[in-house]
Order: sequence, then structure tokens, then C-alpha cells
Amino acid sequence: MTYPCLESMNSPAMSIRDLLISTKRDVFSEKALFWSAWLLFFLIPIATSPAVIAGGLNISIWIFTGKFWKERGKWLNRDWTLPVLFFMLLPWAGLLWTNDLRWGLVFATKSYYWLYAFAAASLNWGLHKPKDLVNAFLSGLTTSFFIAMLQLMKLLPMNVSPTSFVNHISYSLLLVLGIMIASFYYARAAGRKEKFYMAFLMAAFFFNLSVTHGRAGYLAFVLLSPVIIFNIFGKKHVLKAAAALLAAIVLLFSAPMVKKRVNDAVSDINLYSKGDSETSMGLRFYFWKGAANIFINSPFLGAGTGGYGKAMEAYRTDPALPHAIQPHNSFLYMTASFGIFGLASIMWLFYVFLRKGWRARRSVAGFSVLAYGIILLIGSMTDTQILSIATAKLFSVLMGLETEIDLHG
Repeated sequence: MTYPCLESMNSPAMSIRDLLISTKRDVFSEKALFWSAWLLFFLIPIATSPAVIAGGLNISIWIFTGKFWKERGKWLNRDWTLPVLFFMLLPWAGLLWTNDLRWGLVFATKSYYWLYAFAAASLNWGLHKPKDLVNAFLSGLTTSFFIAMLQLMKLLPMNVSPTSFVNHISYSLLLVLGIMIASFYYARAAGRKEKFYMAFLMAAFFFNLSVTHGRAGYLAFVLLSPVIIFNIFGKKHVLKAAAALLAAIVLLFSAPMVKKRVNDAVSDINLYSKGDSETSMGLRFYFWKGAANIFINSPFLGAGTGGYGKAMEAYRTDPALPHAIQPHNSFLYMTASFGIFGLASIMWLFYVFLRKGWRARRSVAGFSVLAYGIILLIGSMTDTQILSIATAKLFSVLMGLETEIDLHG
């Protein structure tokens, strides 16, 4: 176990007592940073406010213990550092040309989420296992499943659907990530007990997905179900895998909530084709079209940070249509707000994230990064997930998570 303070052992100016105090301080700050990160992973799928508090604790420890400075060589020299810094600073630059400074400041301050990536990268990964943080997420998601079951039994209140206390769209995506990670563990389980436990988690998260309102989660599950089934059955049982894949999709779309949400989407699209935009899907089409028009009119700079809402007024076709502050699509949000620079920024960010996961896909941390990158891409098509607290924070901490260490021990 090595710490920076030990480099001062040969310095005559430092006494043994000072050295011991410095060593204890470094040990404490390292443990505190790790466990605050563990708490953040655990709380993200459970509830927004506790996750915000845990995140604040994590960043405070990183800053006030001095680890942000002592470990600057770790977080300043990653292949993802430059795209993350560009993505972080672009909203602040966008305040220079925004037409709505109030909303601009709201969106610009959300860029602090990316400090979690730097804090995670500052950990001494020779002392910790990345999969412990992945397991913290699984534990939190399991806890949220039981909370959702209590909501179904009317023992706890719920707003729209049993989604714990996280936005239902984001929660549906987190459930798919949980299924993906559990299938990865199932494929590598050594005994029946572990396989049974992972099968239970997959079934629990699948059931929870089937009773939520999150259509983005349904789509992500369908698109990624071949990977899940492959993890369960492997290469040898092709027919069984194909039958299981079909059964899983049929079972999902047989659930009353899923059938209702899919029927609603079809109805919304039909109404939109007849000129009615005042539906969930219709409004999205309206927002997306407006974002495209904003980009066409200002391809280099866009409307600026938070400027989408006021810029949309020029494309309002009906005074009754609601005011929007973002287009419910991560890529269109970046494009409408920052033009080609915004599009380049988010594409660069996803590229380095997915490459990071692909390179270490045989470790649970690497697989989690890869799976989440794809899930977030899917979810970002129908909502601005890079602004949603749960999904944006998880994006950040997974970026900073060490992915390859589990491959070597």
C-alpha cells in the first residue's frame, strides 16, 4: 500500500510523528472518497435527493482533502479528459451568446456532474475493486425493486408508476442496465447459488420494467436482449437462445402497462399525422423539428446555453402548445444549443466512453460502461438524458471508473 506522503520519508524536515499523521490522513481521505463513491452508486437508482447529497459529499471529500490536487496526474492524463473538459466548458461558453441567461445558468451549472469522473479517477485503484462500485449499483437497484413492490402493494405512495423515487424514463433505462450486468455475472457464475441469485435479479428487474411507464427502457431492452440471451445461453444453445429471446419480447409486450404505453405511442403518432401535436409523442416531434430548425438557422453557435426555449417561439405553430426548455433528445439539445460544436462534443464524449467499455468488455466494469453507453444512446433519442440527474451522474462516474483492473486480478 503506497501513498504520496511516503515519498517524504527521506526528508529530514519531516519527523516520524508527522509522517504517521500524514499517512493516516491519506488513508482516511482514500477510504472516504471510495465509500462516498460507493454510496453514490448505491443511491442513484433509488432516489434523486439522497444521490445528490452523496454526490456532494464525494466532491467535497475530493476537494477538501486535497486529492483533487495530489492526484491531478491521474485525472488530467486520461484519454477522456479532453472531451470531458470540452463538454463541461461548452455550456459556460454558451452563456456568451444565449438569449435566456436565467435558463442558461441552470443548464451550465449541471456541468458540475463531470467532477465525479475526475473524483473517481483520483482513487487508488490498486486498493479497490471497480466491480465493488458496480455491485453497489446493483444493490441499489435491488433495493429500488423492493420499494417498487411496496408501491404496487400500496404500502408506499407513487406518482405515475412503480419507479422508486427516480424519473420513470431514467429508471427504465437503469433497469435494463441492471439486467445486462446481472446477465454478465450469470454467464461467469461458478455455482448454482450464484446463477440462481443473478437469475432472480434479472427476473426482478424485468418485472419492474414491465410495470413502469418508461418506453425508452422497453426499446433498450428489445435492442439489447440478444446480448442478454447470449450471456445466459452462450454459443452452444442457439435454438434455445432464439426461443428465449422471442419469449422475453412477447412476455414484455404482453404486460398490461407495456401494451398501454405502446398503444398510446401508436395513437399519438396517428394523431400527429392528422395535425394534433398535443400528445406525448406529438410534442416530441414538434420539439425535434424546432431543434432542427434552430440548427439550420444557426449551425455554428446554436441558440446558446438555455436558449432553446426562446428560440422555439419562432417556430410555435399553435399558441396552445406548451413552452419547452429542451428538445427531449440529447443530440438535438447539444446541436440546437451549440451548433456543430455541440454535436461534435457529444459525439466525441460517447466515442471515448464506448471505446473505454469495448476495450475492457471482459471485465464487469468494462462491460457495464459499454452496456450503459449503448443504453444511454438509445435513451437519448427520446429524452435529454445528459441533463437527467440519475443518468447524467451515472454517465460521469462510469467515465472515471477504472475498467481494466478486474481483467488482471
